[in-house]
This record gives sequence, structure tokens and C-alpha cells, in this order.
Amino acid sequence: MSSNSETTQTCLHAHLTLKEAGLAKLKPYEHRNRTRFQPSDRLLAFLETL
Repeated sequence: MSSNSETTQTCLHAHLTLKEAGLAKLKPYEHRNRTRFQPSDRLLAFLETL
């Protein structure tokens, strides 16, 4: 299978179009103060077994 720059550009443009359409459907990011993740004792115990 051969590839050339025209084919690459066509695919690149199609991918960007799909990404832009997907991003347009998302809600804007709202910056909030996030709390730091605190793992439970059960999760920590599980991770110790790995």
C-alpha cells in the first residue's frame, strides 16, 4: 500500500473535522477547586498486594 502527501493531507483534514465536531458538542470546562484524591484503605490494601 503506497501513501503520498495528498492522501495524508486528506486523512489529516478528515480527522481534524471529526475532532472539531466532537469538541463542539462538549460543555465548556469550568475551573473549580478540586479536592485531592484520597484512596480508601481497601484500595490501598489491594494495591499493596500487586
